[in-house]
Amino acid sequence: MSDQQPQPQQQPQQQPQSPPDGEPIPREVVDQARREAMEARMRVREVEDENRRLSRQVEQSAESGKSDLEKAMGRAERAERKLAGMEVTLLRSEVAAAKEVPVELLAHITADDRTVHERFADQIREHATGIAEAAVEAARKEWETANPTRRRSSDTVASGTPVAEPQDMNQFIRAGFRR
Repeated sequence: MSDQQPQPQQQPQQQPQSPPDGEPIPREVVDQARREAMEARMRVREVEDENRRLSRQVEQSAESGKSDLEKAMGRAERAERKLAGMEVTLLRSEVAAAKEVPVELLAHITADDRTVHERFADQIREHATGIAEAAVEAARKEWETANPTRRRSSDTVASGTPVAEPQDMNQFIRAGFRR
């Protein structure tokens, strides 16, 4: 096996001459550029395939030179790394379930400490609660401006007089505050 990788043949690249402003590029030039791009993509794929094949050969030759003990130690190290990753994933899942936040929002945390995950989950919940409260308040204000003749629970009234929200406010909110 040689140490040199096959070099792709270099062909002189001809730059298509751009037509004067306002004139369309001739179809033959466009077709030729497309063919050249397709050939270049095919050459890139071939080189990538060859690179993968050579990488596998290097790994196999390096693996064959190791003793049984070294191979076993390497497998044990890979298993320990995999186990550590699974433990962190389990920790994220447990915290996400306990704090009722999507586990995807905790995926960026690399620490394996439960308190760090819980602190981030609490911050996410606080932020989401603030956004939800603001959305509810905006919906209430929009509802009140859309229905100015109805009494609202926020209106001051004489004591003992019940004030009920309109029954179709939920429909109003689901409809995206449309009037």
